[in-house]
Amino acid sequence: MAAITPSFNGDERGRLQHKHGLTTQQAFWLERRLGVILDELGPHVPMDDVLALRDFGRKFDAVRERMYRCMGATRPSPGAGALGHLSIAASDIARTATRPDDGT
Repeated sequence: MAAITPSFNGDERGRLQHKHGLTTQQAFWLERRLGVILDELGPHVPMDDVLALRDFGRKFDAVRERMYRCMGATRPSPGAGALGHLSIAASDIARTATRPDDGT
C-alpha cells in the first residue's frame, strides 16, 4: 500500500492555529506526523472502493424509487405485476421452507 502523506492547505493551517492555538512549527510537525498517526489508526479504505460504494448507493436509491413507484401505482403496471409475483413467490418459499429443529 502506498504511503499516505497528507498536507494542510493555508486555510486549514490558519484554522488549526486560530482555533487550537498551534504555532506554525507545531502545525508543520503535525502535518509531518499525520501519515504515521493514520497508519496507527488502522488500514485505509482505497478511494476506488469509496467511489464504488457511492456509485452502488446511487443505483440502490434509483431501484428503491422504482420499487416504491410500482408499489404506489393506482393501476397495475408491469412493474407492479412483477412485484406482486415476487411477493407471492416469497410467501410460498417462506411457507414451504424447512426450519431448524430448535424452533428458530
